[in-house]
Amino acid sequence: MPNFIFSTGIGLAIRLGDVINEGALWMPRAITKWMSNEKRTLLQDGFVHTLVTIIVLFCASGTA
Repeated sequence: MPNFIFSTGIGLAIRLGDVINEGALWMPRAITKWMSNEKRTLLQDGFVHTLVTIIVLFCASGTA
């Protein structure tokens, strides 16, 4: 249990959540530059929702 508290403190100290959010905002821009097809546009909210769903499914699949 103390390891979780220590790890959470480190994550908060280095603002890891903000870094992850910045990466999530950067990803759609990079993907749309790479795949320049106007028919496949995805709104920011939809992209973030899909990204979170994929991350949760990937992380939870090994622990289920």
